[in-house]
Amino acid sequence: MAKGPPPQVAETRLYIGEWCRALKVAPAKISKDAPINFGYLSGLISGKKTNPSRDKLEAIARVLEIKVGELYSPPPPEKLLDQLSNLEPESVLRLVRKRG
Repeated sequence: MAKGPPPQVAETRLYIGEWCRALKVAPAKISKDAPINFGYLSGLISGKKTNPSRDKLEAIARVLEIKVGELYSPPPPEKLLDQLSNLEPESVLRLVRKRG
């Protein structure tokens, strides 16, 4: 009996580059402060490197001042942030709570 190709495993996308741009944090700062090899970090940002260790993700998130899980979702669009910046923080929290 011939074996077929191995099943495809979906890669989980990381949004490190998008968070860097949104938060205006240079990858060089993450590389220095995490510390993570700059070439490896660049590979994660471009998608050429996949499956980083939990420790590396925690270090990246720590420098960006976000939660590790947020690296798996893109940051909010700029237009939304502009709208939210005109609201009081309490109003934003109330809106978020009402969604759940």
